[in-house]
Amino acid sequence: MAADYNLTWRLFDQQQACPSVLDGVSLVVNCAGPFAETAPWLARLCVECGVHYIDIGGEVSVVQQLLQLDASARSHGVAIVPACGLASIATDCLAQALLKKLPTPTHLRFAVEYCHLPCRGSVESVLLALLGWRKGLSVAAGSLRTAVLSLGCLPLSRRERKIEVSPWGSKTIQVGFDGQIRHATLFPWPDAFCLYPSTQVANIESYLVLKPWEIRVLKMVPYMSPFLQLPLIQRSMLARLPANYVPKFPIGGQNRIWAKAISGDHEAQGWLTHKPGQHMSGYDFTVFGVLAVAKRMLANRDHPVGFCSPAQVAGDDLWHDIVNTELWVDSQ
Repeated sequence: MAADYNLTWRLFDQQQACPSVLDGVSLVVNCAGPFAETAPWLARLCVECGVHYIDIGGEVSVVQQLLQLDASARSHGVAIVPACGLASIATDCLAQALLKKLPTPTHLRFAVEYCHLPCRGSVESVLLALLGWRKGLSVAAGSLRTAVLSLGCLPLSRRERKIEVSPWGSKTIQVGFDGQIRHATLFPWPDAFCLYPSTQVANIESYLVLKPWEIRVLKMVPYMSPFLQLPLIQRSMLARLPANYVPKFPIGGQNRIWAKAISGDHEAQGWLTHKPGQHMSGYDFTVFGVLAVAKRMLANRDHPVGFCSPAQVAGDDLWHDIVNTELWVDSQ
């Protein structure tokens, strides 16, 4: 690929990583998952070398490890910006827009819908992949692998500034998109960690829109979790996952992200989606989003350092740089 685009390249792994491999580099964009295997050591190397680090991951356990680099990153003048993909860029921009309408909210809630048209959902795609199916899956191969490796993770939220863990399927809400009601369940998005430094809101919850039967399946995960986390079982499941296929995203499908800020009897809602008639999957959004963050960081070197959210380093109008995206807010 580097040869096709006349680009320079460097090849190294954790054992070969040393400061010299980042000579002449000012910013690293980590797109190599599973991020549990790449992000911690690569971010530490970036801090040591004084190089800014961003990634497109979102695994909570990884974000927690990167958060521990905050003090060291600050002392080295380095920004650590994880989760620069669909969920965190969108929720971060929405949070900043809501804070302008409701400056001191006590609660922030988010919900992500990967596609507003009928298609195989996230849970359905993972189940079918484990059965050897590869046609019509809406989840990419790398995401399937991450899902299997994350079976032990539980949904979490921030409650009165402290992290709270909840069983799968134990918290559900109904979300309105264009007058249509969608069901969503609490999900281990990294917003409780990524957005707290920039918003300082005491209560943060993030949900994933799923089909009702998918939510019922997730409620069974706690009973199977000890079995599913066994190394032998995980290796067996990983071996069954299809590798070479293209995720199926319906033509005209849109990612839609909802947010609500609450302060006493007052609330404000916001939505971020693609303009009508535009076709873009969550993976496309991630590509445009992380590139927008990187470009803005390189253009403005006077951005915050340490552990940061995307909007902190790239501005709360970041969504303007993501093609065919629109955001609007309704306050009550």
